[in-house]
Amino acid sequence: MWGEQRDDEGSGLCDECANTYTFKDILVSQVPTGKQIEGKTEYKVTLKNPCICTQLSITLSCPGFNTVEAIDPTILTHDGDTCGVEYIHRFEQVEFTYAWDTAITFTPVSSQIACSK
Repeated sequence: MWGEQRDDEGSGLCDECANTYTFKDILVSQVPTGKQIEGKTEYKVTLKNPCICTQLSITLSCPGFNTVEAIDPTILTHDGDTCGVEYIHRFEQVEFTYAWDTAITFTPVSSQIACSK
């Protein structure tokens, strides 16, 4: 289990996480909030980091992403079909809402693992 210290192998939690977990482990969920913004459905997106290490410089594929609702650029950046999240601390999550005609698929494509011993 990744949440346990492995003294017998000389590997700590950070070593294990950095060697085992990647951007592919970021959990993405999305649900409609039930609100309408300028006639568009509002969606709440949650990105959760299950790793004991912080994930930095997270890049998400977000083809067709658009919104009529302002998103705090310190939470999510957007350029074409690519979205970015600066970081998600260990075992934490980042949430944002957007409003558009249809839900957009957010797929993690890269990140950096940061852990201190």
